Amino acid sequence: METITPLDGPFFLANGHCFLNFCSSDPLGLSNHPDLKKNAIRFILQYGTSNSSLLLPEGELSCESLVKRKLKDLLGKESVLLFSSILYAEQAVHAFLGSNVTHTIHSLLSETSGYLCDPKTLYKTNGSLFIDDRHAFGLYGKRGMGLAAHLDSVTLILGSFSICGTPGGYVATSHLLLEQIIKSFPYSPESGIPPASLGIIDAALDLIPTMDGERAELHQKVHFLNHQLQEMGFTTSCQAFRILIHFETEEEATLYWKRLHASGIYTELKTMKTLKVSLCLQHTSEQLNQFLEALKKVVLCFQI
Repeated sequence: METITPLDGPFFLANGHCFLNFCSSDPLGLSNHPDLKKNAIRFILQYGTSNSSLLLPEGELSCESLVKRKLKDLLGKESVLLFSSILYAEQAVHAFLGSNVTHTIHSLLSETSGYLCDPKTLYKTNGSLFIDDRHAFGLYGKRGMGLAAHLDSVTLILGSFSICGTPGGYVATSHLLLEQIIKSFPYSPESGIPPASLGIIDAALDLIPTMDGERAELHQKVHFLNHQLQEMGFTTSCQAFRILIHFETEEEATLYWKRLHASGIYTELKTMKTLKVSLCLQHTSEQLNQFLEALKKVVLCFQI
């Protein structure tokens, strides 16, 4: 496994070599934002390093209550439950749904968003809508709160805080439904979010609604690169800030990945036939063109 050292901008150092990073999961650059780091420290100093108060039957840290109030208002829901990972949040929703899921729809994002984005799952059960909004939170919707925020037709929202630069997930719904979910999936200390992460989320919830300009800039970069790739003859699809380049064979995809890696550009093999290219705000026009030029050189290798 390579040892990686972050550098300024979308670069990192690995085994003595500098790479232009196209496999980041930090599209808005929040993981290194000074406000988020300062708030994480402030929460640690005030509340400690763990959420041990959750061991009390009805107890939670006041900072968790603060984040819950802020998030439920931004999402337009009555209640919010926080989890230390999206996996716990998923398990809670699935435990409640059980075998009640009657239909799965894959068209929410494509219908409601003008941007290219791979839709996530929309569950429908007994007339209620349950939306997995994890890839839309921070990037789409009113004030960046996801496509399901403030939609009266949506009963429950499942989401992730990964765009904030910290692990964690949430479920937002009505008071009544949240009580039923807790009964189906008992809330445990392991599923709570520690103060440092709560501080990061708290600051991010103040910052994300103000970033309409940054979101538009990111979407423009995705649209530009995706268009250029298609003009070059590649088959592509998009997942929010990621572009997937699809190849016919595993050998072709692997060769493209290796050649780009050798030219100092780091991408990710999502599957053996798919190359994943992740964009972020820090990528400049010159760096996007650098990626395209490196890709053109690989194309020429196949034509020789």
